[in-house]
Amino acid sequence: MVVLVQGGVALALLRSGAPAHVLLGSVAVLEATAPLAAAARHWAEVRGSVRRVREALAAPAAPAPVPVEPPRGRVGVVGPSGAGKSTYLRALAAHPAAKGVLDDAHVFHATVEANVRLARPGATRAELDRVAALVDLDVPWDTVVGEDGDALSGGQRRRLLLARALLARPGVLLLDEPVEGLAVGHGDAVLDRVLAAAGDVVLVTHRLAPLVDFDLVLVFEGGAVTRRGTHAELVAEPGYYRNRWLAERAAVPSTVE
Repeated sequence: MVVLVQGGVALALLRSGAPAHVLLGSVAVLEATAPLAAAARHWAEVRGSVRRVREALAAPAAPAPVPVEPPRGRVGVVGPSGAGKSTYLRALAAHPAAKGVLDDAHVFHATVEANVRLARPGATRAELDRVAALVDLDVPWDTVVGEDGDALSGGQRRRLLLARALLARPGVLLLDEPVEGLAVGHGDAVLDRVLAAAGDVVLVTHRLAPLVDFDLVLVFEGGAVTRRGTHAELVAEPGYYRNRWLAERAAVPSTVE
């Protein structure tokens, strides 16, 4: 609660995430016998105060603070291009417990096996085979991938990075569009297996369907978190998330004859 006193009028502003509420109450009582000119001056001050209140209400509410610690559970991150999603993920990657597939992760001019082993050089062949199976990495271990993975398709490169991230066994797995480049059904199957094998996860995605059962979703717009909640909470209120969800559902072919 913030109380301002201006021009003989008390302005009480209450902000709690909901639209601000304004209470105007006269601080000074005009005597019935007060000169008309004085009353007019007082009213001019009141009108100025009301105008300033209206301007305050028109200003956008302060955005929610961006979390700086890796969150717990399964957390989705969505928003339009350039909203700050990947920047947020890179900031989380600086935390020792967090590792993952970021949009600027590098693939070296070496074999598939050497690239995956970077996460844990002492890993056994069985551990390598396990993560390869989880992500459907269908490239032979001795394949030389070229500079930055040029010899691989986009989907294969993503899956190599995903296998590397899983082999690292991080406390928090960071995923930035990890199955981009795969057909939707194939990508969803790979992502389901990865999520089942991982613990805490932060997933940046342009598709909302994988987030239905997530613990929390952060909506980024203009470099800030503008909404947060579960999938059910976010689709129940107007805004970017609900609009995206409705558009995504409308694009799904109907199976009803």
